[in-house]
Amino acid sequence: MNKRRWFVRCIILLTLILTACGTNTANGQTTATKPLSTTTKLSAAGTITKNQLATIKGKTGTYYFTGSNHHIKYQWAYSALQIQNPTRQKLGITFTTTGLNAIKRAANNAPVALGFRLQDFHLAGSPTLTITIPKKWHANTLKLVAKQHGQLRTLNDAHATVHVRQNSTTIKLRITSVDGTYYLVGGYNQAVAKQQAQAAKSKAKSGTKAASTSTTGQGKSADNQSKNDQKSATSQTKQEATNNAAGGASSDTSTTNNNGNGTASNGSSSTGNANDTKSSSNDSNHITVTMSISTSTILQNMDKVATNKKKPGA
Repeated sequence: MNKRRWFVRCIILLTLILTACGTNTANGQTTATKPLSTTTKLSAAGTITKNQLATIKGKTGTYYFTGSNHHIKYQWAYSALQIQNPTRQKLGITFTTTGLNAIKRAANNAPVALGFRLQDFHLAGSPTLTITIPKKWHANTLKLVAKQHGQLRTLNDAHATVHVRQNSTTIKLRITSVDGTYYLVGGYNQAVAKQQAQAAKSKAKSGTKAASTSTTGQGKSADNQSKNDQKSATSQTKQEATNNAAGGASSDTSTTNNNGNGTASNGSSSTGNANDTKSSSNDSNHITVTMSISTSTILQNMDKVATNKKKPGA
C-alpha cells in the first residue's frame, strides 16, 4: 500500500514538472524580440544579439549603434541590406590615448595617434565606424594600422579620413575585420594642406560669385522698376498737363459763351451758348469750337463789310 502511494506521488510530481517545462518552452517560443530602432545606444558590453540583428534583415536604410569610452564617442553604421546572416555583434570599444610614442616613431614620427581594441566576433557586413575625439588634432592625413609580428601593417581598405574642427576631431573608417588592437596615426602634409586651402578658397569664391550674381540680378530688377516708375510718373505728368490745358481752354470758352452776346475784336457782335462749344472726350489734345453769327448782326454792320464781299445792290 505504501509503495502504491509513493508511486502515485512520483507520477503527480513528474507531471507537474513536465507541465512547468512545457509552459516555459511555449512562452519562449511566443516571446518576440523587439525590433531595433534606427539608433541604438549600446550597453557597457556593447552587445547586439543575433535575434536583435535579425529584426533588420531584409530591410533598407542604415542603423546606428552608439557608445563611448574615455570621453571618446563612437558610432557604428550598418547597412541593413548587407545583413544576410545575422550573428551576435560585440561592438564595445576600448581606446588607448597614452603610451603610443613607439607607434608614432614606427609611423615616421607621426604627430598624433590613437589606439583602440575591438572584441573578437564575426562581422555581419562591413560597417562604418565614426570616432569623435574631444580634441583638435594637428593632422590632415590618416592611416589605420595593425601591429603584427612587431611591424605596423597599413590597412588600405579602411579608407580612413580625418576632419578637424576647432575643439574636436572626427575620424571615419570602414571596418572589415576584428582581430585585435588597431592604431590610427595622423600626419601633417604640406602639399595636402595647400590643396585643402585652394579647395576652400575656390568654394568660398564660388559662394561669393553666386551671392554677387544674386545681388546684381536684384539691382537690375530694382533699376528697371525705378525706370518704369519714372516713365509712369513722366507720362502721368504730361497727361495732367494736357488735361489742365484742355480744361483751361474749355473753361475760358465756356465763360465767354455763357456771357450771352459778346463783342468781337473787329467790332462785330456774336451770340452763342455753352452747348455750341464741344470738347471731344476721346482726345483731350484737340478742341473744337463752333461759332454762329446772326444775320441781323451782319446787316447792322454792313458799313464794316469789305466792298468786294457785298452783293450788288446791297
